[in-house]
Amino acid sequence: MATALRAFVTAALGCLFVGEGVLAQERDRDRRARAHAVRAQQQFESYRRRQLPVTYGRYWSNDCDLRIGRFCYWHDEADDPPPEPERIATARARFLSALDSVALRAPEDGWILGQRVRYLVEAGRGADALRAATACSAEPWWCAALAGFAQHALGDYSASDSAFARSVAAMAPADRCRWTDLSDLLPDGFHRTYRAVPCARRDSINAHIWWLADPRWSSAGNDLRSEFYARLTMAALVRQARSAHDMVWGDDMAELMLRYGWPTAWSRSPPSAYDLARISVVGHDPAPSFEFIPNAEALRNPLHSEVTDWTPLAERPTTRYAPAYAKYFRELTPQVAWFARGDSAAVVVGYDVRIERDTVFTRDSVEAAVVLSRAPSDIALARSSMGARRGALIVPAPRDSILLSVEISDSAARAVARGRLGIRPPVDSAISDLLLFDGADGLPETFEGVAERALGALTVGRDAPFGVYWELYGALAQARDVTYSITVEPASPSILRRLAERARLTQPMRSVQLMFDDARAAASRSLIVDVSHIPAGRYRLTLRVSTGETSTQTSRDIVVRDRSLVASAQRPH
Repeated sequence: MATALRAFVTAALGCLFVGEGVLAQERDRDRRARAHAVRAQQQFESYRRRQLPVTYGRYWSNDCDLRIGRFCYWHDEADDPPPEPERIATARARFLSALDSVALRAPEDGWILGQRVRYLVEAGRGADALRAATACSAEPWWCAALAGFAQHALGDYSASDSAFARSVAAMAPADRCRWTDLSDLLPDGFHRTYRAVPCARRDSINAHIWWLADPRWSSAGNDLRSEFYARLTMAALVRQARSAHDMVWGDDMAELMLRYGWPTAWSRSPPSAYDLARISVVGHDPAPSFEFIPNAEALRNPLHSEVTDWTPLAERPTTRYAPAYAKYFRELTPQVAWFARGDSAAVVVGYDVRIERDTVFTRDSVEAAVVLSRAPSDIALARSSMGARRGALIVPAPRDSILLSVEISDSAARAVARGRLGIRPPVDSAISDLLLFDGADGLPETFEGVAERALGALTVGRDAPFGVYWELYGALAQARDVTYSITVEPASPSILRRLAERARLTQPMRSVQLMFDDARAAASRSLIVDVSHIPAGRYRLTLRVSTGETSTQTSRDIVVRDRSLVASAQRPH
């Protein structure tokens, strides 16, 4: 019995030692595979640095737009980045082939897999990157992040958004806190509000920020949010690897990447006369790029925001993002008019992308969408799948304040125009907003007829009369002996305007007045206004409705130009 027991123990110990030996061999194999991959990555980046083309520009001076730690940053997008030399592309292909072989020997190594996905995306092989990420057997959060990274590169923003959400949910609390910290992205004036919220309680405020910063509510997913997580993924990839800058990773590099993204092209500045061996690398970020996070006021109170609170073409943006679908992203100022409909409302939205003098919308048709939202999970969409560059939509809305986004896109030209602002019912519930419409064909007979001719902005021409439509509600709509008064009077002129008028360098601004009586009020009315005899400028259009001792009024600020920019309107959908 003792002899049998000793034999069993000896056999068991032998199996244990054999198992430990196998594990040791596997660990040694993984270490060798990682070491081989690290050397290959370092060699490629060293080769890239030596082969980069030399370019000249502001970036070989110290005249920075922004200094972040060791980095000098410029907002200049005037010059196209230099094309990548073919020899660098060839070297990357050889490096990727080596990584493929190494990955077979260490399939669970997250670093090796991450570098494969990184350089496949850089090579424009997004589908291959996604296949590699999908076969990931590393930590779940890292696998999901790499999948989101590849999907974002492919333009599948909805899938990317979902993958990054899974990644964040699977992270340890400390990592989750770091990955969801938006402090560096926020405009001045909102940092204190944000930082006062503990990390563990930031889910709702983060959702609020991403809701407002989403470039297009009319498209699935939030590509700015997936871009943010793609940047964090790239930061994790570069942190433990050599970069083209060949600099030790630091907080300055992390902030730069988080705010402005990572370079998609590289070059070298001219060599210094004092150190000919020194290579100064310039990273070229994707361009053109835009600012999508609104200003602090809009973040605090979005339902009272104006179009100017959302400025994609800010001169000194806090962050920048270059969507693959938008070479041009223009600010749009639509005409929006609110009309009561029982417990709800009808909102007429007129748009005209031709008003911008540098417009890039040259095709006869565009995709138009109007989106209403009060919260990240409360979005209502009205869409015209294909319409003219000028048109109008009638959108049902609640009788309450709400955020509206007008989104016009031409996918062929990669052009987007967007106007986002808060809208609310008129202060006086007895009268609607004033709706301006094309007056060339006289007065329409129905509300729908007015809406389909709505002007695309509160801008009229001296060369063509325009129409004004309004509605009355409640007792005022049934009143008798009513007096209507329409006034177009100059808005507060600037000091320069007043000086120019005194010096007779420009015409003095005059007013237009129209008054008429009616034995009984009407629920809706429209009339034609002629402004041909007043000079171009900014004016206030005011309607006053009086009956007995009761009086109410509503106003709109309009711009009068020498020539009209309107044409035939598109029928609403």
